[in-house]
Amino acid sequence: MTGIFVSHLIFFTPLIVTASGWLRAYRKHSEPLHPFALTLLIAVTGLAIVAAVSFVYFDFNPVHLPPWESPEVRLFGWFLILGPASTMAVSFLALGNKPKWLFWVLEIASLWLTGLGLLAFLLWWENSSDCCLSLLSYCRTVRVFTFNLVLAWSGRTN
Repeated sequence: MTGIFVSHLIFFTPLIVTASGWLRAYRKHSEPLHPFALTLLIAVTGLAIVAAVSFVYFDFNPVHLPPWESPEVRLFGWFLILGPASTMAVSFLALGNKPKWLFWVLEIASLWLTGLGLLAFLLWWENSSDCCLSLLSYCRTVRVFTFNLVLAWSGRTN
């Protein structure tokens, strides 16, 4: 159960972070967001939704192709371009009189999406058959490592 939670948390973190930004913006509705800040919040939330929905889609419909041919890796590879682009756009929030909490929310989500793109690029780059892992099997590896780490911290053995 821990492994499923960790693998889903890896891909759903940007959506959770941006949802917290929407919640905070809703709670502070007395001071509305600047249109530029709202546009960035919408754009980064859209990217986070694409990451979460595509992970769920490929979780239920796995593609059994090598990483350099997999549409899953190609889709997540786009985040290597779109993540830094959104990070640069979000950095303009720091220049103005925009809310700093929104800057940090969007910056964390954009950097996390960039990390997902970097993972996809590394999987695509490593194209030997014995080293190739899909994103899902990578998450399963992380799940096993995390489970063993939790057991080690709790003092129990596997």
